[in-house]
Amino acid sequence: MKPSLLIGLGLIVAACFGLSCNVSPDAASSTIEGAPTEADVEQFITKKEEVLATGTGSAHKSVKLTFESIRFGKSRKATERDRVVNGITGSTVYPARVKYISHRTWGNGEAEDKNIHYDYELYQDEYDEWNAYLVGPVN
Repeated sequence: MKPSLLIGLGLIVAACFGLSCNVSPDAASSTIEGAPTEADVEQFITKKEEVLATGTGSAHKSVKLTFESIRFGKSRKATERDRVVNGITGSTVYPARVKYISHRTWGNGEAEDKNIHYDYELYQDEYDEWNAYLVGPVN
């Protein structure tokens, strides 16, 4: 083979390898593309708390949340166990540790503040809405 042909083939292979490795400066941030924001987490938890607080059979009159911290863990691909055992329907799981205060007002006017520190595994469901598997309280 001619040296110019070998050089040309080498450049093509190098270019293809570079494209497949995604060596752009934004490569690290692309792994969290589509990840939930703090606002998404707050909105999801607020919606769930309001449904629980004002739903049928609830003695609460209202609930207001004050978020203290939201920390995100490393995202991962959902496993078969996630789907079968935990009911996760999304393809990616985003762990989040959330600490907030639930200010609850009862039907008789009494108020209660409950400190909540909980781990969630968030995912986008089949309707592209944020949902979560509630892992459990943080000690």
